[in-house]
Amino acid sequence: MRKNTHHRTRNVILAPEDIRLFSDALAIAYPDARYHMVPTWEQRQRSRPPRLLAGPSLYRIWQAAQRFQANVCMHFETAWQPAWHRDSMTGHWVFWPPRNPYVIFGCLYGFLEPQPGITAIDPRGHIDVYCDPDWQEHYRLARRFFRLFGKFASDRNLVRVAYPSGEILESFIGRTAWQWVGHEARRWAAAADDRFLNFIVASKSGLRPVAEEMALHKTER
Repeated sequence: MRKNTHHRTRNVILAPEDIRLFSDALAIAYPDARYHMVPTWEQRQRSRPPRLLAGPSLYRIWQAAQRFQANVCMHFETAWQPAWHRDSMTGHWVFWPPRNPYVIFGCLYGFLEPQPGITAIDPRGHIDVYCDPDWQEHYRLARRFFRLFGKFASDRNLVRVAYPSGEILESFIGRTAWQWVGHEARRWAAAADDRFLNFIVASKSGLRPVAEEMALHKTER
Protein backbone atom coordinates (compact mmCIF):
# COMPACT_ATOMS: atom_id res chain seq x y z
CA MET A 1 0.00 0.00 0.00
CA ARG A 2 1.33 3.41 -0.93
CA LYS A 3 1.72 6.16 1.64
CA ASN A 4 -0.47 9.24 1.62
CA THR A 5 0.68 11.88 -0.82
CA HIS A 6 0.70 15.65 -0.39
CA HIS A 7 0.93 18.05 -3.29
CA ARG A 8 1.86 21.65 -4.06
CA THR A 9 -0.19 23.41 -6.74
CA ARG A 10 -0.16 26.38 -9.08
CA ASN A 11 -3.21 27.33 -11.12
CA VAL A 12 -1.81 28.45 -14.46
CA ILE A 13 -2.73 30.12 -17.75
CA LEU A 14 -0.02 29.35 -20.31
CA ALA A 15 0.39 29.91 -24.02
CA PRO A 16 2.08 27.15 -26.03
CA GLU A 17 5.24 29.26 -26.21
CA ASP A 18 5.32 29.48 -22.40
CA ILE A 19 5.25 25.69 -22.25
CA ARG A 20 8.03 25.40 -24.83
CA LEU A 21 10.29 27.85 -22.99
CA PHE A 22 9.62 26.23 -19.60
CA SER A 23 10.24 22.81 -21.17
CA ASP A 24 13.69 23.97 -22.35
CA ALA A 25 14.50 25.23 -18.83
CA LEU A 26 13.34 21.96 -17.25
CA ALA A 27 15.59 19.99 -19.61
CA ILE A 28 18.57 21.93 -18.24
CA ALA A 29 17.53 21.90 -14.57
CA TYR A 30 16.37 18.25 -14.52
CA PRO A 31 18.19 16.45 -17.37
CA ASP A 32 17.22 12.98 -16.07
CA ALA A 33 13.50 13.74 -15.83
CA ARG A 34 11.09 11.82 -18.05
CA TYR A 35 7.59 12.68 -19.23
CA HIS A 36 4.57 10.66 -20.29
CA MET A 37 1.01 11.34 -21.31
CA VAL A 38 -1.53 10.31 -18.67
CA PRO A 39 -4.01 7.97 -20.41
CA THR A 40 -7.53 9.33 -20.62
CA TRP A 41 -10.66 7.67 -19.22
CA GLU A 42 -11.71 6.64 -22.74
CA GLN A 43 -8.31 5.07 -23.49
CA ARG A 44 -8.39 3.05 -20.26
CA GLN A 45 -11.68 1.40 -21.23
CA ARG A 46 -10.21 -0.38 -24.25
CA SER A 47 -9.67 -4.11 -24.47
CA ARG A 48 -5.89 -3.68 -24.29
CA PRO A 49 -3.74 -1.28 -22.25
CA PRO A 50 -3.19 2.02 -24.09
CA ARG A 51 0.24 2.78 -25.49
CA LEU A 52 2.07 5.17 -23.19
CA LEU A 53 3.51 8.20 -25.04
CA ALA A 54 6.78 9.00 -23.25
CA GLY A 55 10.04 10.87 -23.75
CA PRO A 56 12.58 13.36 -22.34
CA SER A 57 10.77 16.58 -23.44
CA LEU A 58 7.74 18.12 -21.73
CA TYR A 59 6.89 20.17 -24.83
CA ARG A 60 6.91 17.25 -27.24
CA ILE A 61 4.77 15.04 -25.01
CA TRP A 62 2.43 17.97 -24.34
CA GLN A 63 2.03 18.50 -28.11
CA ALA A 64 1.07 14.85 -28.57
CA ALA A 65 -1.28 14.95 -25.57
CA GLN A 66 -3.28 17.82 -27.11
CA ARG A 67 -4.97 15.38 -29.51
CA PHE A 68 -6.58 13.65 -26.54
CA GLN A 69 -6.85 16.59 -24.12
CA ALA A 70 -4.71 14.55 -21.75
CA ASN A 71 -2.47 15.52 -18.86
CA VAL A 72 1.31 15.05 -18.76
CA CYS A 73 3.35 13.51 -15.94
CA MET A 74 6.97 14.43 -15.16
CA HIS A 75 8.92 11.95 -13.02
CA PHE A 76 12.46 11.14 -11.97
CA GLU A 77 12.59 7.33 -12.21
CA THR A 78 14.44 6.82 -15.48
CA ALA A 79 13.75 3.06 -15.53
CA TRP A 80 10.06 3.35 -14.62
CA GLN A 81 7.53 1.52 -16.77
CA PRO A 82 3.77 1.21 -16.16
CA ALA A 83 2.58 -2.07 -14.64
CA TRP A 84 -0.92 -2.26 -16.11
CA HIS A 85 -3.72 -4.12 -14.37
CA ARG A 86 -7.51 -4.08 -14.37
CA ASP A 87 -9.17 -2.04 -11.65
CA SER A 88 -11.24 -4.42 -9.52
CA MET A 89 -14.14 -1.96 -9.28
CA THR A 90 -14.38 -0.44 -12.78
CA GLY A 91 -12.53 -2.96 -14.95
CA HIS A 92 -10.53 -0.11 -16.51
CA TRP A 93 -6.81 -0.31 -17.15
CA VAL A 94 -4.78 1.41 -14.40
CA PHE A 95 -1.20 1.53 -13.12
CA TRP A 96 0.60 2.92 -10.10
CA PRO A 97 2.22 6.28 -10.89
CA PRO A 98 5.98 6.72 -10.47
CA ARG A 99 7.27 7.10 -6.95
CA ASN A 100 7.11 10.54 -5.35
CA PRO A 101 8.06 13.16 -6.22
CA TYR A 102 6.35 13.58 -9.56
CA VAL A 103 4.62 16.44 -11.36
CA ILE A 104 1.29 16.60 -13.19
CA PHE A 105 0.70 19.24 -15.87
CA GLY A 106 -3.08 19.35 -16.15
CA CYS A 107 -5.66 20.92 -18.48
CA LEU A 108 -3.14 22.87 -20.58
CA TYR A 109 -5.34 22.72 -23.65
CA GLY A 110 -4.50 26.02 -25.38
CA PHE A 111 -6.98 28.46 -26.86
CA LEU A 112 -10.76 28.65 -26.56
CA GLU A 113 -13.50 30.72 -28.21
CA PRO A 114 -15.90 31.28 -25.29
CA GLN A 115 -18.16 33.42 -27.47
CA PRO A 116 -18.03 34.67 -31.07
CA GLY A 117 -15.33 37.31 -31.52
CA ILE A 118 -13.51 36.43 -28.29
CA THR A 119 -10.36 34.31 -27.96
CA ALA A 120 -9.08 33.16 -24.57
CA ILE A 121 -6.61 30.70 -23.09
CA ASP A 122 -8.10 27.73 -21.24
CA PRO A 123 -8.15 28.91 -17.59
CA ARG A 124 -8.31 25.42 -16.02
CA GLY A 125 -4.57 24.73 -16.20
CA HIS A 126 -2.74 23.52 -13.12
CA ILE A 127 0.69 22.19 -12.18
CA ASP A 128 0.86 19.85 -9.19
CA VAL A 129 4.01 18.51 -7.51
CA TYR A 130 3.28 15.34 -5.52
CA CYS A 131 5.42 14.76 -2.43
CA ASP A 132 5.88 12.06 0.17
CA PRO A 133 4.93 13.76 3.48
CA ASP A 134 7.85 12.04 5.25
CA TRP A 135 10.52 13.40 2.89
CA GLN A 136 11.45 17.06 3.24
CA GLU A 137 13.64 16.74 0.14
CA HIS A 138 10.47 16.36 -1.92
CA TYR A 139 9.19 19.70 -0.64
CA ARG A 140 12.54 21.31 -1.36
CA LEU A 141 12.30 19.98 -4.91
CA ALA A 142 8.79 21.45 -5.19
CA ARG A 143 10.06 24.85 -4.04
CA ARG A 144 12.95 24.76 -6.50
CA PHE A 145 10.58 23.66 -9.27
CA PHE A 146 8.16 26.52 -8.67
CA ARG A 147 10.98 29.07 -8.30
CA LEU A 148 12.08 28.06 -11.78
CA PHE A 149 8.51 28.28 -13.03
CA GLY A 150 8.30 31.78 -11.53
CA LYS A 151 10.80 32.95 -14.12
CA PHE A 152 8.23 32.25 -16.84
CA ALA A 153 4.97 33.33 -15.16
CA SER A 154 3.53 35.70 -12.55
CA ASP A 155 0.32 35.87 -10.53
CA ARG A 156 0.28 39.69 -10.31
CA ASN A 157 -0.29 42.82 -12.42
CA LEU A 158 -3.55 41.68 -13.98
CA VAL A 159 -7.01 43.24 -14.26
CA ARG A 160 -10.46 41.84 -14.93
CA VAL A 161 -12.20 44.01 -17.52
CA ALA A 162 -15.72 44.14 -18.93
CA TYR A 163 -16.21 43.43 -22.61
CA PRO A 164 -16.66 45.36 -24.82
CA SER A 165 -16.60 48.52 -22.63
CA GLY A 166 -13.11 47.87 -21.19
CA GLU A 167 -14.20 48.95 -17.70
CA ILE A 168 -11.90 47.60 -14.99
CA LEU A 169 -13.97 45.44 -12.64
CA GLU A 170 -11.18 44.10 -10.43
CA SER A 171 -7.47 44.85 -10.11
CA PHE A 172 -4.68 42.45 -9.18
CA ILE A 173 -1.87 45.01 -9.26
CA GLY A 174 0.51 44.19 -6.44
CA ARG A 175 -1.61 41.28 -5.19
CA THR A 176 -2.18 37.73 -6.28
CA ALA A 177 -4.77 36.80 -8.90
CA TRP A 178 -4.52 33.14 -7.81
CA GLN A 179 -3.62 32.20 -11.38
CA TRP A 180 -0.05 32.24 -12.66
CA VAL A 181 -0.01 33.70 -16.16
CA GLY A 182 2.88 33.01 -18.53
CA HIS A 183 4.83 35.96 -19.90
CA GLU A 184 4.12 34.83 -23.47
CA ALA A 185 0.40 34.52 -22.67
CA ARG A 186 0.50 38.12 -21.45
CA ARG A 187 2.16 39.26 -24.67
CA TRP A 188 -0.42 37.36 -26.71
CA ALA A 189 -3.34 38.96 -24.83
CA ALA A 190 -1.80 42.44 -25.03
CA ALA A 191 -1.62 42.31 -28.83
CA ALA A 192 -5.40 42.68 -29.37
CA ASP A 193 -8.41 43.92 -27.39
CA ASP A 194 -10.47 40.77 -28.07
CA ARG A 195 -7.93 38.46 -26.42
CA PHE A 196 -8.33 37.37 -22.81
CA LEU A 197 -6.40 35.20 -20.39
CA ASN A 198 -9.62 33.98 -18.80
CA PHE A 199 -13.09 34.95 -20.05
CA ILE A 200 -16.31 34.47 -18.06
CA VAL A 201 -19.30 34.41 -20.40
CA ALA A 202 -21.89 35.01 -17.65
CA SER A 203 -20.32 38.33 -16.60
CA LYS A 204 -18.89 39.16 -20.05
CA SER A 205 -15.53 39.92 -18.48
CA GLY A 206 -12.01 38.66 -18.85
CA LEU A 207 -8.53 38.75 -17.34
CA ARG A 208 -5.90 40.88 -19.09
CA PRO A 209 -2.42 42.29 -18.34
CA VAL A 210 -2.36 45.78 -16.83
CA ALA A 211 -2.22 48.71 -19.26
CA GLU A 212 1.47 49.51 -18.61
CA GLU A 213 2.43 45.93 -19.41
CA MET A 214 0.28 45.95 -22.54
CA ALA A 215 1.91 49.13 -23.79
CA LEU A 216 5.38 47.70 -23.13
CA HIS A 217 4.64 44.47 -25.02
CA LYS A 218 3.13 46.33 -27.98
CA THR A 219 6.24 48.50 -28.17
CA GLU A 220 8.48 45.42 -28.06
CA ARG A 221 6.56 43.86 -30.94
